[in-house]
Amino acid sequence: MFITLYKQQLRWRITILFSALILVLSGTTLLITHRANIANAETNITANLSITAEVFRQLIESRIQSLKDIARPATSDHAFRQVYSEGHIPTLISAMKNLTARIKNVDSTIMVLVDFDNNIIASTTSLNQHAGQSWQHLLLNAENNDSLEADGVVIINKQPYEIIVTPLLIPDPEAWVLMGFPLDQEFTSTASRITQSNITIFSQQQSDVDVEIHASTFDKTQFDDLISSLNDYQKHINKIWQVSLNRSQYLTSILPLDKLRPLHSHDKQSSNPIRTSQADNNQASIFAAIQGSLTKELAPYQRLNLILAGVFLLGGIVTLLATGLISRSITKPLVGLSRGVAEIGTGNYEVKVTQDRQDEIGDLSKSINKMAGNLKEKEKIRQLLGRSVSTEVAEELLNNDIQVAGEEREVTVLFADLRGFTTLSERLSPSELLAFLNDYFDCLSNVIDQFNGVVDKYIGDEVMAIFGAPVHRDNHAELAVKAALGMQQALIEFRVNNKDIWTFDFETGIGINTDQVVVGNMGSKSRNNYTVIGDGVNLASRLESESKNHPYPIIASQNTVDAAPNFNWQALGSAKIRGKNELVKIYGLDFNKS
Repeated sequence: MFITLYKQQLRWRITILFSALILVLSGTTLLITHRANIANAETNITANLSITAEVFRQLIESRIQSLKDIARPATSDHAFRQVYSEGHIPTLISAMKNLTARIKNVDSTIMVLVDFDNNIIASTTSLNQHAGQSWQHLLLNAENNDSLEADGVVIINKQPYEIIVTPLLIPDPEAWVLMGFPLDQEFTSTASRITQSNITIFSQQQSDVDVEIHASTFDKTQFDDLISSLNDYQKHINKIWQVSLNRSQYLTSILPLDKLRPLHSHDKQSSNPIRTSQADNNQASIFAAIQGSLTKELAPYQRLNLILAGVFLLGGIVTLLATGLISRSITKPLVGLSRGVAEIGTGNYEVKVTQDRQDEIGDLSKSINKMAGNLKEKEKIRQLLGRSVSTEVAEELLNNDIQVAGEEREVTVLFADLRGFTTLSERLSPSELLAFLNDYFDCLSNVIDQFNGVVDKYIGDEVMAIFGAPVHRDNHAELAVKAALGMQQALIEFRVNNKDIWTFDFETGIGINTDQVVVGNMGSKSRNNYTVIGDGVNLASRLESESKNHPYPIIASQNTVDAAPNFNWQALGSAKIRGKNELVKIYGLDFNKS
């Protein structure tokens, strides 16, 4: 039904066209805006992640510096060295705790003393038996460094720590001093508040096991999604990629924590490469995942998109209604014009299409009314012509298809003459004679029209008819013969039906000839008539006169008999025809036997 309305009604096509145009423009605008918003949000988050990574590094560096500011003086302090030399572990631990308490802005600081064989001498916190393996590579780095110092991130008791290593000088190096702070929930929360980004500290011992989260600003309900996304971190080192956490989208950047400060160019080569390799193999990779919420960043844009969608929807509805009204204002008068034209097509030229408009539709309605008036006038002319000439001739004249100069064409000419007209003229009054002739000619003309003939003219009591012009017909001779037979039969019925009015008897003679003649409009410049001229016309008239000398009311020439042989022709020999030097073969036709 929808397709039918679209095909049949212009109003629906206009409405659908404009609605589709608005829909495409609105959808394209929303799509472009949405993509631009996403690109802008991603750019903002990417820049923020870069800033966050730098702030994160600086935060760690500042805390490392705070550790160094305490550790360096303490390790060369006489009182501390004295306590160390006494070998009283509880007193040494107490002194170590006093030192860590002096560190500002660094909470949960630990301090560990180890000898050069990596044996723990004292510690401010409880350590498991494998703790020494986690920082062994730092001791090797410090040993190979000119300053005998090193720092890095290690995992102690399943918690990542940023550790610095410095020698205990008495005055020569006697042991290693390790001080550090945990990269725990408090640290990530502090960093998150400063950077306004989500931070997760995680590690992975081996590539074939899941990562382990040590601290994160995300809720634990998101940890499953977080672990699943971070398992692929190796594919995205030095890249930013998008992950989905609990139906929210985040852009993620990975920061390797155990590679923040590689060895300087002046660091010495390890004197024990085997120990270094073993330490590196036992050390887990530790990273910080810095993540910015794309969903949160897009929230204002989403509200903008909703507003735009609402505006476009309202605009679409308004456009749809406006288009419907406009299309109706166009199609409704067109429907009226169409109905008016249809009425005119049926021949009702009295119809008027009234469109009180000053636009093109108003001009069209005026043109249609003018056309109806012209057609009405043309119909009047056709009716008037139809009374003077045949309908076919009238059509040819109105359509300007008749050659004004005339054209040569083969036609069949028929003359029918009322016998004893002079006697009738004496018996009847002029009005009675005219009434009889009208009835008589009406009877003959109907038969001529029936067989596609054209009444050329009425000459007194004689009728001249043409077959094959102005409309060409291949069987014009046959039509003329049938018309002659029909006229004789019609006159018999005419006598029977009008015996009470016309009590006298009358006969009609008919002459038929087929020949090449000239047909066209002939006459003066001011008045002309469609007719045929030529010797063939004269012969047909003479054949009608010749019928008075034979018992056959229908006389035809040889040409007509040759063109229409399928009739009961009777050869009458050759006759001397007035106006002809040579004898003419003639044939008679008795309509009673045909």
